Amino acid sequence: MPGPRAAGAALPREKPASPASSVPLFPKPAPLWRRFAAMVYEALIAAALLLVAGIIFQLLLNGTGLANGAPGWRLTGWPRFSFQIYLTCVLGGYFSWSWHRGQTLAMRTWKLRLVQGPLNRPPSWGAAASRYIGALLLLGPALVGAVWLREHPGSALAWLALLPGAAALGFAVTNEARSTLYDRIAQTRLVVMQ
Repeated sequence: MPGPRAAGAALPREKPASPASSVPLFPKPAPLWRRFAAMVYEALIAAALLLVAGIIFQLLLNGTGLANGAPGWRLTGWPRFSFQIYLTCVLGGYFSWSWHRGQTLAMRTWKLRLVQGPLNRPPSWGAAASRYIGALLLLGPALVGAVWLREHPGSALAWLALLPGAAALGFAVTNEARSTLYDRIAQTRLVVMQ
């Protein structure tokens, strides 16, 4: 029969920390340079994801809606609209799923974590989806405007389309938590992991 624990005896091991507990109680906000580095990496991942999703769509569509034309094939009519909605949903699914878990692949690489609330837990599905929709509404027009400016540098409408994206990202410079507008909409914070 074992007796009382001897002084200096090893204590039982604690369970390993869960990924959610790797965020301290008062985490540091993610610096802007790290956010932008993760965004660039995320753009590469998103491009690969959209490429694969586009191939799958074309295989399922089996050439319907493709117009043989001057510089190549283009989707026209309802297949084009369906394709755009499909790609938006694919990206929304990827980001919502990743953010609900706390990190995307790019965020993991740059040691960033998305948290919500005072306990710094990963965002709920609703918060992750609202962050995606907010980012889509604020950054989407800016992306379209930037692409349009490449071909039409004098377009005033394209320059105006850049404003929501600049405001969303510029907002991170103006507050202590370094939150973007879409983070404020979803009530989330991007923090540095320890």
